[in-house]
Amino acid sequence: MKKIFFYVLICCSLCCCLSSQAEKNTPLQLFTQNIELLEENTNSLMLLKELQSNNLSEIEKRYKEEQLFRNFIASNRTSYIMGRDKIRFLVMALTCDNVEINKLALKTLSERVRQIDLNDYSQELYQVLELNTFFAELSKGHNIRPIYADRLPLIGRLSNLTEEEKKTIFSSNMIDAYIKAKLGDQESEKMLIEKFVHEDDYNHKRTLAYQLGYIGSDNAIRALLKQLDSTVKLSWQYGEISIRGEIIKALHKALPDEKIFSVNLEQFAENKFSPLQEKKLLLVEYGNKVNLWSKQHYGFSAWDSEKIWFSLNYNIPILK
Repeated sequence: MKKIFFYVLICCSLCCCLSSQAEKNTPLQLFTQNIELLEENTNSLMLLKELQSNNLSEIEKRYKEEQLFRNFIASNRTSYIMGRDKIRFLVMALTCDNVEINKLALKTLSERVRQIDLNDYSQELYQVLELNTFFAELSKGHNIRPIYADRLPLIGRLSNLTEEEKKTIFSSNMIDAYIKAKLGDQESEKMLIEKFVHEDDYNHKRTLAYQLGYIGSDNAIRALLKQLDSTVKLSWQYGEISIRGEIIKALHKALPDEKIFSVNLEQFAENKFSPLQEKKLLLVEYGNKVNLWSKQHYGFSAWDSEKIWFSLNYNIPILK
């Protein structure tokens, strides 16, 4: 009971903090209040000290603020940023008066925070993203994209939208299909899956794979797994790249806790004219693991593990 009360107290405090600071929170305040997140990076501490000196021009100050925030993002080397203190920091960064930091925080929350972690901040994000105004404007048919276009991927991940709010999004022609599908619109999901399956252009298929990874539903994951056997590729002067690599990345996006999809695909790069046997063996081993996972969770094999490849180099020598 005490833990529940403590958690509710933290959420309420954060909500009040974000609401009260929406107009006056400065990057310097943000960094100073969360200095423990910067302590392991000497360069970041030096930047913070320079900002605190108050001897910078406005242009220099903006540059160093943005660099400090980028350092924080870069210091989190894993695919997903985890930890309540770090996610709280990102949510608070949405309210500071540096537009570039707002954009970086928005993008990071949209792409690099697991759904299970983001759910804890749905109430705060609803207020910070000004969704009361968003739904009021959207329901009237007003053009919301100039203000809200960059926010839509994060809005689509909020777990506290009402059924009425979802219907308002589903009926709008200003919201992308993958956002609607993420929120449960089956028609949009079906349309995107069909387009993905039949797409034979590498770049278009990559975009659709990303969108299915964002949606993360069972149907989307099933479609991604089945397309691991796709022959779509990108050819250029130095080799060929299979769409399989982008599909693996999309599966990692949909399933961030499944280690099998967080693999570094560069280890499988081959030289077409002098293939290395150990890389062949690595590929077969990885293919078998993916097939086993696919069978266990979805009842079918993802590919023929004897024939898979991710990238082939023509003119770039690989040292033995």
